[in-house]
Amino acid sequence: MEQNGAGGHRGGGVSGEDAQAGVVEERPDGIVVRGAQMLATGAAVADEIFISCIKPLTPDDRDFAVGFTVPVSADGLKLYCRRPYATTGSPYDYPLSTRYDETDALVVLDDVFVPWERVFVDRDVDGLRRQFFTQARTSSATGRPRSGSR
Repeated sequence: MEQNGAGGHRGGGVSGEDAQAGVVEERPDGIVVRGAQMLATGAAVADEIFISCIKPLTPDDRDFAVGFTVPVSADGLKLYCRRPYATTGSPYDYPLSTRYDETDALVVLDDVFVPWERVFVDRDVDGLRRQFFTQARTSSATGRPRSGSR
């Protein structure tokens, strides 16, 4: 069993207590993750959540270079959703919902177990980069570059 230090590190070279979701333990049947991730619209009504890090990572940020899905009902997972469509109240008390109309959420993972069959990228900074940026330049049907992309 490998124990890692993702808790207490933010990723991207910035320290912070569990600010970015990362691997804290590896087991034969999967990984254990801890930290938080900002999510866009729809988390409040989702059955499954895809969690990954899209900000630039260094080789030292290996524990945060993960991509996986997890059910919203997973033990240790909590969603903190902002109030939708709050048009009354002060912008101080409701800074997001008085200006925007999406129900964004913060997902907090407190030692959530993720089985290997739900893990797409496991502590691979280059693999995480390819997951978002290489694939975006190719056709999903053929794997060949889209016309006009380099």
